Amino acid sequence: MRVLLLGATGNVGSRLLPALKAHGHEAVLFVRSPEKLSREAKAHTTTIVQGSATDRDAIKTAILSNDCDAVVNAAGLAPMLGQSGDLPTIFAAVMQATIEAGDQRGRPLRCWFMSGFASKLAWSLFCANRMDPRSEVIDYSARAGTGAENLVAGTDFPPAWSKTLQWVPLVGTYLNILAQMQNYFTSLEDVADFIAKDLHGGMESVLVGKRVAVKMKARSA
Repeated sequence: MRVLLLGATGNVGSRLLPALKAHGHEAVLFVRSPEKLSREAKAHTTTIVQGSATDRDAIKTAILSNDCDAVVNAAGLAPMLGQSGDLPTIFAAVMQATIEAGDQRGRPLRCWFMSGFASKLAWSLFCANRMDPRSEVIDYSARAGTGAENLVAGTDFPPAWSKTLQWVPLVGTYLNILAQMQNYFTSLEDVADFIAKDLHGGMESVLVGKRVAVKMKARSA
């Protein structure tokens, strides 16, 4: 599958590129500053498109001219509480560009977004609490110990969620959330592999139209 990847210089995007490659996908990189791409990233892709993730027309052109089958948007940073950020603008541009490209082709594109959703896309929305890198070095070789098999996923509801404190009067819901938040973490590399693996399912993926949450599997004693 040919995948347009936005945000390939960021924490998630830089790890998505080797994951896509490991799963046999061909990545087309859409980046604002190609000079920020590592030498390894440039060596593992054949197509780099320079442009802004807020430019709807440029994104649409990149999809159509490179005959992309899917879009993964890892561009933009979620704004901190009380602050503005680029993510809403980026999401709107990527969403509209992908819808228009799909309309022009006569079929929707498979999409993974880090935020937001729409009815005219075969979208999946990734919902994360905390993601940490396993390594600061982006590894393009066989990655032992890294992969989707390390994760447990849930759709439209956190996986393995417990309601043990829900019964406490007035504050039960808050206590329940606070008690479990620390358990919902994963690595950037595992998430990248999870998304790349799911793209093999194309339009038949069970995650189409779902909000997807993941956490690390419990380790055996």
